Amino acid sequence: FACGVSDEVGEKYFRSMVEHLAKILEADYAFIAEIVPNNRNRIRTIAMYMVDGIVDNMELDLADTPCEITIEKSPHSYASDVQKKFPQSHQLREMNVHAYIGLSLFDSAGKSLGIMVVMYRRAVDNVKMIESTLQIFATRAAAEIERRLSDEALRESERSYRTLAQNLPAMVYRIFLRENNRMQFFNDMCKTMTGYSELEL
Repeated sequence: FACGVSDEVGEKYFRSMVEHLAKILEADYAFIAEIVPNNRNRIRTIAMYMVDGIVDNMELDLADTPCEITIEKSPHSYASDVQKKFPQSHQLREMNVHAYIGLSLFDSAGKSLGIMVVMYRRAVDNVKMIESTLQIFATRAAAEIERRLSDEALRESERSYRTLAQNLPAMVYRIFLRENNRMQFFNDMCKTMTGYSELEL
């Protein structure tokens, strides 16, 4: 199982993981979700397997669901009758879920990033084994989420920098001294004040 997903990265890794988890653990549903930025009352699936295969991602409200508890208490599991414990959850009812096993995912600083969950349309009697299996892959899944969030933050920072630089009434540029002073970035004012074209700079 580990060999089947260890070389994957990014979205492909998450899809591969939930599919393998569902098949190995004989689960009807499996998903990995992250907490929606600036809204800890919602989660967004990164990859989700439902019965016969991978499905489109979705956002879900945490209120009145076992996922809400899993965010704070991990692992969190129900071997049977989970719908009776959460009668307000229409998702559990519509998906005919009877058993739920969930695990929190944490970043390197111990902050909750999201959850990893498998669900069954029947009762299960091997909860500890399922929890142990999820735990094996939780560290890698959390690391991938943290890496993705870091990459997104870096790209957003770069976009903000470029927007600011383009609107300053002065020359702004960035060069690589160790690469023969290769210019990596310059704003439009550089072209205006030097008279050089983009290719010449």
